[in-house]
Amino acid sequence: MTIYWAGGEMSSFVPSDGSMYEETGGFFDNRYARCAMYMGGSPGSTLASEPYGYGTDYWIHFNLASSGGPNASYPMASFYNASGTEVYRLVASGLGNTEVTGFYWNGSAFVQVGAGFSFTNGQVSAFDFHLNSTRYEAYCAGTLVDSANATMTAVSQISRHTFYQANAYKYYSECIVADLPTLGYRLQTLAITANGDQQGWGSNVSPAYEAVNEIVYNDGIYIDTPTANEVSTFAQAATLVSTPSAVVVTARAAAGSTGPQHLQLALEPVGNSTVYFSGNMTLGSGFEPFVNVWPTNPNGNVAWTTAAVQDILYGVKSIA
Repeated sequence: MTIYWAGGEMSSFVPSDGSMYEETGGFFDNRYARCAMYMGGSPGSTLASEPYGYGTDYWIHFNLASSGGPNASYPMASFYNASGTEVYRLVASGLGNTEVTGFYWNGSAFVQVGAGFSFTNGQVSAFDFHLNSTRYEAYCAGTLVDSANATMTAVSQISRHTFYQANAYKYYSECIVADLPTLGYRLQTLAITANGDQQGWGSNVSPAYEAVNEIVYNDGIYIDTPTANEVSTFAQAATLVSTPSAVVVTARAAAGSTGPQHLQLALEPVGNSTVYFSGNMTLGSGFEPFVNVWPTNPNGNVAWTTAAVQDILYGVKSIA
């Protein structure tokens, strides 16, 4: 199984405006998540992922609570291919329970596929969607609720998705994108609770970990360095709820006008002097999300264990 991308908090997404924030009072499963991503504002407000890897089969999992159905039809989620073309969309409608219908792009227009389904508003529901060039499936709480076979040639190489407010308050959490079924998969956020053993970056708050562990993300507090090849790591103290399948490290980052212009995300097993890094990531002038998935433990390239994940440090490295 390849997990292309995962994100559970605003730091993993690009919000279109300031109407969205992280809700800590409810509408998420607190065994796994620290918050839900609240979408208010207008029907066109969006939470967009950055581009990620792709294959020919695409699964997306997320938890969602909605305040109510919209009073007309609005896009709820859109999926884009590697060229940036929207190739599939989920449309929400209905004034009672939210009605959801899928549409694929046939090259000139969006065409409905499947009969659609509904879900109950005001509670958290787990959704899984399966898409490829010939098949669409929708699952709610693990149960197949809509499906269809169709020739959907454009639905391939999906590499980015966007969530919409859709004229009703939305609360998203635990989003996972993979190439095999995500049914039963969960995303647990491991919050940073302390500085690690490497602190090459400075910070405008003390202790430094408080600049990178906030639930409501704040680009006004940060760690930074003017020097390349500096590493900072951080510790977390969460207890895993489920057996891990992969580890995902996320950071919001930006480059200054001088100094390092690239970034690597890092893992450091406790008691192991080796730090493992992602590939180079190019920074922009404004803060944006960066995500890297480690499908196996790089310390031996073996399957992740609960003990290994709970004992690991996470961090960043500056690159020229």
